[in-house]
Amino acid sequence: MVFKFSFEYPADKNVAGLRKIADKIEKIETPDDKTVVFTLKNSDINFARDGLSVMRIICKDVYDGVKDPTTVKESIGSGMYKLTEYKTGEYYKLEAVEDYFRGTPQVSKINMPIVTDATAVQQGILSGEFAAATSSIGVEVVDTFKNTSGLTVYANDGYAPTILNFNNGEKALQDVKFRQALSYAIDVNDICKTLYGDYAAVGTRGLIRSDMEYAVGGLEYVHDTEKAAQLLDELGYTKTNGDGYRLDKDGKVLDFDILTYSGNTIRARIAELDAEDLKEVGIKATVKSMEMDTVDAYVWPDFEVSKGRDYDMSTWGWSSSNTPSFLVSLCSSDYSIGTYNVMGYKSDKFDQIVTEQYDKVTTMEQMTSMLEELQNVVAEEIPCLVIAYPDSLQVCNTDQYNGWESGKGLNVVNVFSFLNE
Repeated sequence: MVFKFSFEYPADKNVAGLRKIADKIEKIETPDDKTVVFTLKNSDINFARDGLSVMRIICKDVYDGVKDPTTVKESIGSGMYKLTEYKTGEYYKLEAVEDYFRGTPQVSKINMPIVTDATAVQQGILSGEFAAATSSIGVEVVDTFKNTSGLTVYANDGYAPTILNFNNGEKALQDVKFRQALSYAIDVNDICKTLYGDYAAVGTRGLIRSDMEYAVGGLEYVHDTEKAAQLLDELGYTKTNGDGYRLDKDGKVLDFDILTYSGNTIRARIAELDAEDLKEVGIKATVKSMEMDTVDAYVWPDFEVSKGRDYDMSTWGWSSSNTPSFLVSLCSSDYSIGTYNVMGYKSDKFDQIVTEQYDKVTTMEQMTSMLEELQNVVAEEIPCLVIAYPDSLQVCNTDQYNGWESGKGLNVVNVFSFLNE
């Protein structure tokens, strides 16, 4: 059965997120053509949410025996659109499947050019060249789109965190007290308000969006430069050079690079504001803007955290954090579980809780209790700073088409925008 094969195939492939799902499975049985029975190696109340909803269904005839799935060029699927033409890095062309089981899609053909420049995307929407985009617009241009006839801005709660990563294995960043000093030095609340206005939820030291049902209250960031300076003094960084930067025990300036995507103006500005705040307490930070692939290669080589990392700090983001397992994936030092741990964070307290409880959780009450413990650990040890959870801001041309549907965690280019129900 194709469904069964789809979960077995990634077990030995170089895609950590999918391999993690496959590794959870003890066996898969198919008693009939419409039934699949999963037996897991350990209890996992999140499997339906983090496994069944994430794993891609692939064609056995195409992938069976293929060691490297990236070499497959055939397109086959069961969606409401079929791919009629594409050119790598340039465009996709889709055509509706008329006998799709949920009904014929309302739009018969979709042309999807690949445009990586955010300004070009926005200009294309303003001119009417594009009806919508899979990317969000920046808060700085919201009013422009709102005031343009025929365009509608959709704003929804966002669950993709914007983060300042710390390489927990580098230089002074290995020290918990030093990372605590950084959390006091950087004014997270002000940066969030300045850059996002009312279109974001500010991050917390618990690394979980504050309105999630299992979020721990009272873990807000506190901006206190005096406290930051006190901690740095206690660590022995008392001497300064002529520019006011603190020196380490070897007499070298406390100097860090902050990597950021050159095409992301908001993240670049976050890095700049971080650097300004750090300068106030005597820490030098240099913003380095690079192409996305270059930054990724330093922070997340081959998208495998087990391969290490080569950076000091970086502005970063994850596509979603609205699953209860997110915090474990982000911070566990067992990289078969902590597949998002690009910080190289290692905590005996955190790991002990995960080891003792994670595989034994059978109810949401137990999961919540564990997550509360974990949030208190990261709130103390500061593996990174979650700056904000920006709203999803997308703009559509409602003169060309008025069937757009948006929702929490959804891009407007989704199945609900094209089906009648």
